[in-house]
Amino acid sequence: MFTAGGYKVVFRRLWHQPRPERAELLWSLQDNDGRYDTVCEIWDTDLNIICYRGLAKLHPNDKVDKVVGKKVALQNAIEGEQNRSGLLFDKPKRTEIWKAFWAWVKSWNE
Repeated sequence: MFTAGGYKVVFRRLWHQPRPERAELLWSLQDNDGRYDTVCEIWDTDLNIICYRGLAKLHPNDKVDKVVGKKVALQNAIEGEQNRSGLLFDKPKRTEIWKAFWAWVKSWNE
């Protein structure tokens, strides 16, 4: 979790759920195999509500990478699923969020 520009960015794990059209096939072959997806929630700190949410799904052939999963989930939250034609934040706000994200990731190794 980190904050930037009046927003709090929170990541959490969500146990992987198969896509609806393949659910029968996947669930008949196996239960959840321990994989999880990454959810990014961008909270407005003034209103204390979730403004934007992004999801990064883990493909079965992918290696688990915490940074990449969080990066993709944050990118999807910023781009917004409801607004595919444009970004929800202006460029300075996006830059501030990304700089705070990379500073947060760098702090993991300290």
